[in-house]
Amino acid sequence: MFLPGNPLRSLRVLCDRSTPTRVCEKGQTALTRFAPGSTLPDHEHTELEQSYVLEGSLADDEGVATAGNYVWRPAGSRHDAHSPNGAIVLSFFLKPNKFFDMGGGHVEK
Repeated sequence: MFLPGNPLRSLRVLCDRSTPTRVCEKGQTALTRFAPGSTLPDHEHTELEQSYVLEGSLADDEGVATAGNYVWRPAGSRHDAHSPNGAIVLSFFLKPNKFFDMGGGHVEK
């Protein structure tokens, strides 16, 4: 089941610290479905993030990742992303991202 994130995105956490095994004790694996036209707002990667695009495309200021592409962002990188035509992305996080509001203030997610 996908958990609603907002009307344009949904998230399914596959493995994290709440998983009954110790496999994901230090990270999170998530499957995110982006509706066409959706945006992932301004955020900073607090640790390494790795993503594999299964369907569609996801774009940011560094380029466009399409189906079959692997992308990663180092700790400290900050950006927003959007999916013009929708996407399904498998991502691996060592720590949760830090999100910001329109004025640049930190927002808990």
